[in-house]
Amino acid sequence: MKAVASVSLCLIVFVECDFRAVGEMSEFEWLASESAPKNVPMQVVSGRLLFPDGGSLYIPPNKLIYQGWGKPVSTHIVGEDRKPIPEKLEIAFFSYVEDQFYAGSFPLEADLIQGLFAEGYLSHRLSEEVTYQRITVGVAPGGAVAVWLVGNEKVTEVFFGHAEPADLDFELVAGRTDLSRESFVEETLLSVMEKEELVSLRQAQRSFTGQWSTFHRKRYGWSLLVEDLVLSSVGPLRYFNGEIEFLKPPIEATKQPRAVPEFLEFNVLRSGERSLRYLLTFDQQEIFSAMAQLAAGNTVLHLVVADRSGVTVSVRGSDETVVLKKVKLKKYLGE
Repeated sequence: MKAVASVSLCLIVFVECDFRAVGEMSEFEWLASESAPKNVPMQVVSGRLLFPDGGSLYIPPNKLIYQGWGKPVSTHIVGEDRKPIPEKLEIAFFSYVEDQFYAGSFPLEADLIQGLFAEGYLSHRLSEEVTYQRITVGVAPGGAVAVWLVGNEKVTEVFFGHAEPADLDFELVAGRTDLSRESFVEETLLSVMEKEELVSLRQAQRSFTGQWSTFHRKRYGWSLLVEDLVLSSVGPLRYFNGEIEFLKPPIEATKQPRAVPEFLEFNVLRSGERSLRYLLTFDQQEIFSAMAQLAAGNTVLHLVVADRSGVTVSVRGSDETVVLKKVKLKKYLGE
């Protein structure tokens, strides 16, 4: 893989939070941004978040995006600082690996979005209430479209749907060029990945075009159990559907559905010694399979991490446990 510029969720715009009742608040300070799956190049052709008063804010277009699902890319500071909550999304985009345009128009749950902005969340780093700073629109192969509210330490999904294939003018992507459409697409893809990676991506195309639906549809009631260790903090906890959160121990068992975790970081205390930091990255197929296998009825699942003679990670149901053997683990001394 050729070098790719990293994208941080540590945003440069800080908002002054106002936590009045939702009914008293109609405008918030936020920016619009775009997102696409990691190393799967996409491009927004045009897009708007439409307000009830007839106004709108555009979604940054015309940039090759591939930095990660749910991760905002562009920062365009335009218009008023405080804006209404959007009630509709219009979007057109191009999927390079499929050589396919998509377009769609979607209603958004304005009351839900307004409530989340007004409620905010507790900042783990600042130990105070803050709120979201961006509305990010994600596009993926197969026409997948997602919308998240993005803050410094929290990302929350507020919409998922599918755009339809569209027949649009290829100049909207390529501009005026002497290259054929096939050559332009190929050269663009090879500008961000090696030939071998492109071959693998295209071979997997049929199977992965539907995976974003699975990421957003599959939720389970599960909790985190860290055995024989004393948790001091949990997070960031990143989910396959692009959401991120920090949790305050203890993490109670809950039937409230959560998305399937992709990455988990937590800190444990040790008597008289420096704390330990654990970083776990889950294998997509393995953890989805384990949770689906054990999630019978309303069973609450437990993601169990134990560190005795060695670290083991498993998913535990009411009568069965599945050991996760493909988890990538890093462990190092904390502060």
